Amino acid sequence: REARAAREAGSVQTDLRNMTRALVLVALMSSVAFAQPAEPEPAPPADPAETKETPPEPAPPAETEAREPEPPEPEPKRRTPFDRGRFGLTAGGGTTRQFDQTYVSISAGTIYYVLDGVGIGFGAGVQWAWSGDGPTIARTTPDLRYVAQPLVGRWPLIPYVGVFYNHWFIGDAYADIDAIGTRGGLLYVSGRAVLGLGIAYEHLVSKCDATMMDCSLIYPDITIAFAL
Repeated sequence: REARAAREAGSVQTDLRNMTRALVLVALMSSVAFAQPAEPEPAPPADPAETKETPPEPAPPAETEAREPEPPEPEPKRRTPFDRGRFGLTAGGGTTRQFDQTYVSISAGTIYYVLDGVGIGFGAGVQWAWSGDGPTIARTTPDLRYVAQPLVGRWPLIPYVGVFYNHWFIGDAYADIDAIGTRGGLLYVSGRAVLGLGIAYEHLVSKCDATMMDCSLIYPDITIAFAL
């Protein structure tokens, strides 16, 4: 009986030693398992709609630099009766003092503008005594005239100046007379029509008999002209 009890006690001790060894082994395996990092779980597949690249937004248009306003186009040049290359027909009249009598004169002519406002003209006229029996006088007149052409359309009246030469044909056995003179005044322009009023000064360069006529004359200068 004692031998049996000893065998049973020895088997119990053996079982305890085996259980202790198993517990130690389990503990070691658990510590090793906790020491190793856990493998990451695979990420879920991405949604194709989310993974699709969104196209970049278009860049806002660059602000255009402020540009200076373009200068207005110049107005077309105003056409006037005194422009270069234009012809004009003229007519005029006035009164003078000749042979101690009052003479009335009328004239007509043409003018060509070689430059803007600068015209060369040629005219002819006739004078007759307003009262009395003085001789009838005819004349030819080349002249040079300047008109303030840039002022047309800006001023209501346009100044003019000119110089001229007169050759007088006098009847009744009187000798012909030559004279030079100057004129100036104001012109009114309406389309192609021109009206003018001024003063002319004329001086005789031929032999002058002061008892029969004035050697220097001042008289009104009346102009009626039409541009072609």
